[in-house]
Amino acid sequence: MQTVGNGGFGPGYGLMGLVGGATDDMGKTAVGLYKDFEQLDPDDPTWKWPRGLLPVCHWGCAIYSCIDSAEDGATIKTWDPNEWEYGTSPELAIRSTGMSLAEWLGTWADGTNIWGQMFPSK
Repeated sequence: MQTVGNGGFGPGYGLMGLVGGATDDMGKTAVGLYKDFEQLDPDDPTWKWPRGLLPVCHWGCAIYSCIDSAEDGATIKTWDPNEWEYGTSPELAIRSTGMSLAEWLGTWADGTNIWGQMFPSK
């Protein structure tokens, strides 16, 4: 018999579940947070969260790893709003890891420090 988890394990503070699964520190599942991010930002109503960019892993300080379902291979991207806060555009706050979801999970499972790869200088 096999069982499938709905978040609560993985790198950082863990993978967030989908509906009814594990949440981030604000009590949001991946789906709930995506719906929140879809809303227009009152501080910058010209910018919109990219369609299909699903936050799945919380790292703290509002930093999330996200699956870009709009790209072939489901690339993992990092959302770091702190980059936006310090004067850059919101688009620069989203960076590709260069890894597919399968590669990203495999890298974590192999014991590699994913945070160190995302932020070499932090």
